[in-house]
Amino acid sequence: MNLAGVLLPKSFVSSLLVISLCVPASLAQEKKKIEFAEQTSFSCEEEKFDHPVPLDESAKKALASEQSIADLLRNQKLSVESIPEDWFTASEVHLSSPAEADLVVMGAHFARGAYTSTFWVLRKLQGGYRVVLRDNAHDVELQKTRTNGLRSIRSVIVALRSAQRLSKNLMEKPTKLQGAHHSLMRPRPR
Repeated sequence: MNLAGVLLPKSFVSSLLVISLCVPASLAQEKKKIEFAEQTSFSCEEEKFDHPVPLDESAKKALASEQSIADLLRNQKLSVESIPEDWFTASEVHLSSPAEADLVVMGAHFARGAYTSTFWVLRKLQGGYRVVLRDNAHDVELQKTRTNGLRSIRSVIVALRSAQRLSKNLMEKPTKLQGAHHSLMRPRPR
C-alpha cells in the first residue's frame, strides 16, 4: 500500500472537493439574505422605502377604506383600480411570521406635513389586506418585541422642541366579518 492511499483516502478527497464547491454557493446565499433584509425603520424624510413593493388591488382596496383616501378618490374622480403608483410607497414586512407578507405604507405625494407623514400598517388576511394601524408620525419602527405573537411598533413624533416615542402593541382578536371568522389586529386599548 502506498503512503498517499493511507494518508488521503479517496472518500476524504471526494468530501473535500464537494465541500470546496458548496462553500462559495452557501456564502452567496447568505450574502443575498443579508442584502435583502427586511426594512424595520421608516421615516417621513425618505421619498421611497429601501425595498419598495407595488400595491396590489387588495392593498389599494384596504387603503381606500380609510376615509381620507376615499375622500381623495372621490374628489379626484378616481377608482380604486386607478390609484396612481406615486401616491404611496410600501415595503413588505413580517408582523407575525416570515410566511406572512404584511405591508408598511406611507403617503408619498399627499398625507405629508413638515415633520410627519401618514403611515398605514396593512395585515395580510385570507380575504386580502386590512388596515390595522394608521398613524401620523415622523418615524415608524418595527420592534423585536412581540405582544400576542405580533411585533410591537414604535412611532416617533417630532415637535418643535422634543421628540416623543410611542409604542403600539398590536394584538390578534377574533372578529366576525361577512359571516366568517377572521383574525384581525387591532390597536391595544389604552
